[in-house]
Amino acid sequence: LLMLGFSLGIFFLYGRKQNKKEYALLHVMARLTNRVLRSSGLESELREIIHERDAVDLDWFDALILESPVIDWTCESGREAFFQRVSHDFSPVLALGEDAIAHLLEEREAESSTALSDFVAIPHIVIEGEGVFRLLVARCLEGLQFSPEAPRVKAVFMLVGTKDTRMHHLRALAAIAQTVSEPQFEEAWLAARTDAQLKDLLLLSTRRRHT
Repeated sequence: LLMLGFSLGIFFLYGRKQNKKEYALLHVMARLTNRVLRSSGLESELREIIHERDAVDLDWFDALILESPVIDWTCESGREAFFQRVSHDFSPVLALGEDAIAHLLEEREAESSTALSDFVAIPHIVIEGEGVFRLLVARCLEGLQFSPEAPRVKAVFMLVGTKDTRMHHLRALAAIAQTVSEPQFEEAWLAARTDAQLKDLLLLSTRRRHT
């Protein structure tokens, strides 16, 4: 993974630029739906309809997004405070101490920054064990200081996996890079009002899927 950060940077700059309208369409449909027909799962139902219309087969990464926790981090802070928070959330799931997780995250950043741009960061670590792969999604409206070059990161995708999930790790990095390279991503990311809308933005991406 020595050249991974550089390669993802190139992909981010020169990746495909398809400008689809599904994200906006989803929420227009939700607003137009009669109140009698609305339910707590309305957006999920509409999302499925859009996917059926476009013959989009959800893949393992979509499933990962659906089960991933989302943090809407509203205060301006540094990377360390954020890592402490996500380590607290991940500790019970990974059966690993909070300090150990935070240390691994900081150790990874010391190797090279995981900030893909001044807007997006993808901190990722490898832990001991087998068959573990997790994603955490965070929006930081006030910005997180990841590095001097990326002082106001607003979208964070944190990946944690064991060595045997290396292919998932690489595919997840590629999927995220494709998604955030879409022309309207930053604007839509900041405009989303709920955790569900943040996930919709990822699920309705035009990225290449692996079924």
